[in-house]
Amino acid sequence: MRITYLALAALFASATGGWAQDEGQAPEEHRMHQGFWIGGGLGYGSVHPSCDGCGSTSSEGGVSGLLRLGGTLSEQVLLGVESNGWFKNMEGVDNTVGNLSAAIYVYPSRKTGVFLKGGVGVAGYEASAGSDKVEGYGLGLMGGAGYDIPIGSHTAISPVVTLTYGDVGDLSFDGQSVPAKWKQTLVQFALSISAY
Repeated sequence: MRITYLALAALFASATGGWAQDEGQAPEEHRMHQGFWIGGGLGYGSVHPSCDGCGSTSSEGGVSGLLRLGGTLSEQVLLGVESNGWFKNMEGVDNTVGNLSAAIYVYPSRKTGVFLKGGVGVAGYEASAGSDKVEGYGLGLMGGAGYDIPIGSHTAISPVVTLTYGDVGDLSFDGQSVPAKWKQTLVQFALSISAY
C-alpha cells in the first residue's frame, strides 16, 4: 500500500511540474502519447459477490483504486497492465477484491481525451481475520472508459469508470479447498493521474 501512495505522489509531482512548464502550449500538444507511461488513482467501488450456499447477496461499497503502466503502440493505442482493487472491513473481517489484467487502451479520436479500455487476466478474493484467511484466484475480465483532462504536455487527470468480473471458483481456507463457485463483479469510479 505504501508503494502505491509513493507512486501516486511521484505522479502528482511530475504532473504539477509539467503543468507549470507547459501552461502556454496549444491544447493539441497535450495529447501526445509516447514511450513508457504510468498512472494510478483512488475512488469508490461497489462489489457484488455470488457463491454456492451464499443465498441472496447484496452489493457492498468500499474504497477502491487502480494502478496501470505500459507502453505506447501508437498515438491512439496503448498497451499495458492494470491492477484494480477494492477493500472493506466488515465486522472485523478484511475483505479484498482485485483484478490484474493485460490491457489495451484505445483513443477513438485524436481530438478528444476519451478512451476505452479492456483486458483479461487474474481475479482474486481474500477475507482475513487474524491468522484465519480465505482466498481464491481465477479468470478475470476488465473493461471501462475514461476521459483525459490535460494538465501538462504528457500528464493528465482522468475520471475513470471500470467494470471487472472475476470467476474465482473454489476458495482455500488454511490450505484446504472449499467448493464455492465464487464470482465477483466490481464497479469502480476513480480519479486517476497519468504521466505519458
